[in-house]
Amino acid sequence: MSQPALLHLEQLRFAYADHVLFYGLNAHITPGLTWVRGGDGRGKTTLLRLIAGELKPASGHVRHAGALFYADMREAKLDDVLAHAWLAQQAQHFPTWDSAIADALVEALRLTEHLHKSFHMMSTGTRRKVGLVAAVASQAQVVLLEAPFAALDSAGCEVVSELLAEAAAHHTCAWLLADYALPSSVSEAQLAGLIDLGD
Repeated sequence: MSQPALLHLEQLRFAYADHVLFYGLNAHITPGLTWVRGGDGRGKTTLLRLIAGELKPASGHVRHAGALFYADMREAKLDDVLAHAWLAQQAQHFPTWDSAIADALVEALRLTEHLHKSFHMMSTGTRRKVGLVAAVASQAQVVLLEAPFAALDSAGCEVVSELLAEAAAHHTCAWLLADYALPSSVSEAQLAGLIDLGD
């Protein structure tokens, strides 16, 4: 029996100046793991920002069911924010936040000693780890992730692999993984869908 879609992209059109990224893009995202594939400059980040509502399409619509999680941990506005304070803000924002999951991931990702730091004191990989904690603990119906393995250590990559495997088997939440290549730990057989933006 097919799962109901949690996210609908309907005739999306978006362009930067004269560079058209999307024209009439349609997708219906069901629970599980969907891969947003694309080479550099093909619009992976832009698509996630459109879905999250940070950008407005020139035309078309984005509709999603329930709560949505998206955080670009590279943003400079996070630099002076303490990690534990940011996680507390996320916990307040998401009524479905699971503190037990957050605590377990903090330990698994070896983040305990970093939570008192501001983000500008962290490596790119550590910032991503904090974002991953929030993504999972939010228990949002739609979770958007971009290149989650980038700059992670081996222990972090192992945890992310496990999280993606769990997401692929999920029946009530939809995860979108935006990356230029499919991680070796996630087989195509596990995917609920594919949005191919080209090379």
